[in-house]
Amino acid sequence: VHTKYVELIVDGEYQGVYVFMDKITANENRVNIKNSDGFIVKFDKTDCADRVGGYNGKVGDEKTFKTTRTGRQGISTYGTTVDQLFEIEYPEKEDIEDNGGNWEAFYKAVQKRWEDFETALANGEFSTVRTLIDYDSWADWFILTEFIKNQDGFRASCIFVYDGDKIKALPLWDQELSFDNRTRIGKGSNNDEGLMINNSSVYSDCFPAPFWFTG
Repeated sequence: VHTKYVELIVDGEYQGVYVFMDKITANENRVNIKNSDGFIVKFDKTDCADRVGGYNGKVGDEKTFKTTRTGRQGISTYGTTVDQLFEIEYPEKEDIEDNGGNWEAFYKAVQKRWEDFETALANGEFSTVRTLIDYDSWADWFILTEFIKNQDGFRASCIFVYDGDKIKALPLWDQELSFDNRTRIGKGSNNDEGLMINNSSVYSDCFPAPFWFTG
């Protein structure tokens, strides 16, 4: 992802340092997915209306899902209700159906790939886990998240890419709550001792971290 730091001035008033950043999307210059079964998935705060199966009786856009072990629905926060689920960022439902594919079969296949990974991890079947996720990218992602103390790093804006081989933890995204940013939502982010993933508040929050890095 290409980024550039800028100093922002609005109506003559200095607003601080910001980051211009490429939007995460699938094309040859950004996330270059070539496999027909490839996808980009994020684990994040998501819109209830996007749930597979709909919300409050309304049919959803069918692009967010949970697994047996990961995901929460109907979370009240900041005066609204959201979910914490997996969301298929690419491809779009229309992309699949316009090419004669079946969207339901596609998202179920994506969901099953996550279920297989989490089941193997929970059962300690690490040889199987290694066939399903790219260890190098996951390790790099974990190390950087801990180094910069990204308060959202383990529980929101987590992007994953699959291109026919293994699930990769990339590209990195949403790091404005890093380096002890003064938002102060905690999670051990203002302490350079110990691991943030071991901080109990990472799991007691409305948006808890999944078990992937401790399981």
